[in-house]
Amino acid sequence: MGKKADFDKIQQLIESGDKSNINLAFVLAEAKGIHKSELIKPWLGVLRYLNKETHLKLNLRSDLDTMLCDLVATKVIEFKNCGEIPENIQKLKNIEKLSVDYDKFSVKNKIPEKLSKLEQLRELYLGSVLVPDEIYALEGLERLYLDDNQLLKVPEQLSVLKNLKSFRVEHNLIDLIPEFVFSLYNLELLSFSRNQIREIPDSINRLQQLKTLIITGNLVKDLDALLKFGSIRDLKLDSCLISELKPEIFEIPTLETLSVFQNPLIKISENNQPCNLKSFSMGSVPSRDKCEIYEFPQPLLNCRNLEKLHIQGTFIDRLPPEIGNLTNLTFLNLTFNKIKYLPESIANLKKLRSFYLAGNGIADEEKKKISALLPNTKIFFK
Repeated sequence: MGKKADFDKIQQLIESGDKSNINLAFVLAEAKGIHKSELIKPWLGVLRYLNKETHLKLNLRSDLDTMLCDLVATKVIEFKNCGEIPENIQKLKNIEKLSVDYDKFSVKNKIPEKLSKLEQLRELYLGSVLVPDEIYALEGLERLYLDDNQLLKVPEQLSVLKNLKSFRVEHNLIDLIPEFVFSLYNLELLSFSRNQIREIPDSINRLQQLKTLIITGNLVKDLDALLKFGSIRDLKLDSCLISELKPEIFEIPTLETLSVFQNPLIKISENNQPCNLKSFSMGSVPSRDKCEIYEFPQPLLNCRNLEKLHIQGTFIDRLPPEIGNLTNLTFLNLTFNKIKYLPESIANLKKLRSFYLAGNGIADEEKKKISALLPNTKIFFK
């Protein structure tokens, strides 16, 4: 079959408007050496499909201007390595979600100034691009994600986006959370993961709607600013420089998830107050510096709602009998610790479905005992 015949067959699949046929057409085009840019002009099938789905994903390095003029119904559009984004993108008046993502940052990865004309836009993701000032005219934005953009600081113009509910600025070079971020009172999610943040300011308590805070992969050493946080539900603080967990962190009434994995912990203070945690994670991977905790964290024994517990790569060598009181546990990971024996009270963990114990050096006889105590649990000894 010649190239023209191949092209015609692929085009027929595209023009059918069927999603599976369109995907098959792209697979065939790649196999036959036909670039997608050759198919862009006659994409009638895609237009028909979009009239139903209103969601478009593009990874073409081609002129999309002609096509975009016709996509008036599109509400979600995703550009992946598309070269220059069309200048007339503002004609897509109904767009609610826009994603522009490149594999690698370059100052050549730019966004059209007319982006500010998209008044219905509620969610914007810009990955590895030169962030334009025009986005701060989008006062209706509710979700803004600025990842991998080599930002040295949070742009001050952000302060005008009072409707933001989610703000994520991950994998950048930011070393300070500026004060104006704490005037975005509608924020429910805030992520500075993989930056160079050294301190969490006390002002963060002004964000009374904040439910999720992600500071993973930074230089934070203490959590004092969070100890009286009244609304937070999820704290993700992995791969920081935290050495101590104070008792107050377990007393935050709304806190359900606390993750401090891959931190140089040496102390977890005792606390006898009730704790509402549902998920807790700490420890380190075997090949890295150890989390120097030698005893099972006592505050966790008061977490009667705990469902997921992950303690890996510590010096803990035994579990207290009170572990059997955590009857809501469904997932338990205790890999690469120093545990040789388990208390018989683990038989009380009737809801436990997955139990990981690899890397502890547990003897075969003890393995049989554990298996007998937990007959309905899938146990992984290696």
